[in-house]
Amino acid sequence: MHTHDWVAEQATCGCRVLRCQECGVAKSREKCALHQPHKHCSRCYYLQELHGMQDMIPRHMHIVAEYQTALINMGVDVPRGEFPARVLDIGCGIGYFAPFFLGLGYQYEGIEMDTWASRYVRSAYMVTTHNCAFEDFDGARQWDAIVASHVVEHFQDAPRQLARILEMLKPGGRFYGIIPEGSDLGNPDHEWFFPEGAIERWLDELGFVEIRTYCANVVPYERFIYLAAEKPLTNTCELCTIQVDN
Repeated sequence: MHTHDWVAEQATCGCRVLRCQECGVAKSREKCALHQPHKHCSRCYYLQELHGMQDMIPRHMHIVAEYQTALINMGVDVPRGEFPARVLDIGCGIGYFAPFFLGLGYQYEGIEMDTWASRYVRSAYMVTTHNCAFEDFDGARQWDAIVASHVVEHFQDAPRQLARILEMLKPGGRFYGIIPEGSDLGNPDHEWFFPEGAIERWLDELGFVEIRTYCANVVPYERFIYLAAEKPLTNTCELCTIQVDN
């Protein structure tokens, strides 16, 4: 992966970032007084997702529906899982993608830092969940598919964790993701900000193939980058050594 050429930059709100002059990605350096990380009740948020309605449809169902639309626009079909195909959902929340992959025949496992949500997914879908951060997850096994919806932008070391995802996939395995387009440098909960085109470059340099992306506005004032990529069938990819300066 390319060596990042970091240059200090300041948003109009006062948030400070380092932006790579090579790929355009920015990483958070200092949050302004207005955009300190949110302290919110995760359980209240997930209950709203479960029971709230949007356009007469439960809010939690919109995420998967929007991703399915993006897959169509990218020309990507999610293959049925042939037993014992397994999918790992990083930051699974209340299991947004669990019914989708279970319906395709995958064995589903989730990683979720919030204890209440992790227990909910385990009881609602009778699946295995891991109540921890992805950075603390034992990635010794390999997976047919890995999902990371609104997760990558929160990693402290995004290049390293993307490289881990590649390593954890079986040859030919698929990575499915959603990442906010990074024009909003003041988002209090984001550590990384990806302009269009940057995540494709990262994935390519890390060793992913068949990279597809689609960018769309699904909420006011924010665009989301939907992506799908594969690990090469030939098991020749090596975990990259990536230095991320503080």
